[in-house]
Amino acid sequence: MSELIFFHVGQCGNQIGSRLWKLFGKEHHVNGEGYYQQDNTNQLLNNNTTPPSSLCSLNLTSLYDESMREENKLHARCLFIDTDECTVEQVKKDPSLSGLLKEENLIKGKEDSASNFARGKFTIGGAFKGYIKERVRKMIEACDSPDGFVMTHSMEGGTGSGTSSFIVEILEDDYPELNKTSFSVFPSENFQTEVVEPYNTALTLADLKRNNMTNIFNLDNESLYNVCRSYGNPSPNYRDVNDVISQTISTFTLPTRFHNSTCPILSPYKNLNIIASTFKKVDNVSSEINFTDLFTNDCKMSATDHFGSKSILMDIALRGNFSPDLAFKFLEQSDELKTPTDNFHHQIFSKKSENLSDSSLSFSDYIQVYNNSSSIVDPLTKLRTRFLELFYKRSFVFWFVGEGMEEGEFHEAMDEVDQLMEDYSCVKNGQPIPPAKLRTPLTPLVTPPSAR
Repeated sequence: MSELIFFHVGQCGNQIGSRLWKLFGKEHHVNGEGYYQQDNTNQLLNNNTTPPSSLCSLNLTSLYDESMREENKLHARCLFIDTDECTVEQVKKDPSLSGLLKEENLIKGKEDSASNFARGKFTIGGAFKGYIKERVRKMIEACDSPDGFVMTHSMEGGTGSGTSSFIVEILEDDYPELNKTSFSVFPSENFQTEVVEPYNTALTLADLKRNNMTNIFNLDNESLYNVCRSYGNPSPNYRDVNDVISQTISTFTLPTRFHNSTCPILSPYKNLNIIASTFKKVDNVSSEINFTDLFTNDCKMSATDHFGSKSILMDIALRGNFSPDLAFKFLEQSDELKTPTDNFHHQIFSKKSENLSDSSLSFSDYIQVYNNSSSIVDPLTKLRTRFLELFYKRSFVFWFVGEGMEEGEFHEAMDEVDQLMEDYSCVKNGQPIPPAKLRTPLTPLVTPPSAR
């Protein structure tokens, strides 16, 4: 079975990771002490009841390593990283996770990155670079068939932006053949928390692009709050938002975790890989659901206009008791979003979603859409405008230069964003993408639709 390695970077990434591993624990019946709990019983497997050879058949090896010190003890295959110790300490002390996480995989500093990309990448965060590189090497060596890496982070803060950037550089330099997916929280238009967010976001996006990320999921809190409200919560908080993101990651990784397959690759092109997702709650799988219902404002996980765009590739994941007929119905209606039928894929997963006991949201049947389309041009245009409003006046540039950056890196970052906008505009206008941008070799785009 293929294995995944996770990185949870910065305060936002750590908080998402905390909810995610609790959700994984429920789905795989692994408790907070790191032991498998038999389905339909309350008896924990002990040293005398479960041979190590059964871990693969229990679908555990995709996420967990077996302890070298204690038989049948499992450890999550992940790193929690923050330049400030507070969030990592909260994760470490959480009784639902404390026995599951290796002490050496909880990486923390004594000083935060002050919302500065350069501090997260070069000075404060850069001090961890050698150690992180070594931890990744050890995790890779423990894998038989690694599928790739999954990262959760925010592009707004200093650690989530800067530290994530040097991590993807390590992964591209040392493991270029493995897939790299990020679930990236972009700034929200009406939820700005730091004045330098446009700098951090553009610099990070440029590094993700240069280091050949496979998929970059575009998420924003403002849109995610609307998804939470669709579940009847009028006043959602960050924990609710993180639960929605965790469900998204859970569904995205289902092929690797339960079907001995690989996670979807959502673009045939290098770097045209920014994914706008939607999350549709379904109260009754027998009810009438139309393709356009999947893209309403209460479903969108980012501020993108799916109806005014053209798709490169769309993958729809139906999780729950759905009929294949519904997927074929969506296919027939897909021309409403200018989606070529040969680039329209679907997956049906009968495995029900799980719910955390302290969550205010109750997940059951739902439909996820992963849409790689020209809809990303609009948020990129807004990012460019906000970036240039600061940069024309050289506002706060000295903060970054004083931490090891050069001013030319700002120009290079905006050049990368401009190139992304140009390439996606070609898609929207029906212009050909240069062959040099094709993935070589062209890997399978998504998990086969027959996956269950």
